[in-house]
Parts: sequence; C-alpha cells; structure tokens
Amino acid sequence: YSLYTRVEPGNSGGPLLTGDGAVAGVVFAKSVDDDQTGYALTVDEARPVLAAAPGATAAVSTGACTTD
Repeated sequence: YSLYTRVEPGNSGGPLLTGDGAVAGVVFAKSVDDDQTGYALTVDEARPVLAAAPGATAAVSTGACTTD
C-alpha cells in the first residue's frame, strides 16, 4: 500500500488497520521525497516472511537508513 500519512521512526512493523480494526498490512517505510507518504505490505505479502521467521537465525545488517 501507498499511504497518505506521516510515518515516523518507530512505526515500522506496526499494523495498518482497516476502519473496523482488522489488520490489512504492516507499515514498513516512509517516503524520502514526501513527508505525507508512507508504505505498507499487505498481509498476503508479509505472510511468507512471517512464516519463515522462526527459522531465521543469521544476523543481518540494518543497511543504510535515511534521517530527516
């Protein structure tokens, strides 16, 4: 999803909720070009990653981050 909302540091991994409170996705990023745009994965996109998580044991880099 492309979201018309502000995503702040710490929001990543939080739920994207529908109007009735169901989880529709997972917030994962904010735009570097527009403070009012954020991004979320759908539940179906996140499901395979979540299913593989219990077996994931290797350390990973956080990569490059952007800051305001």
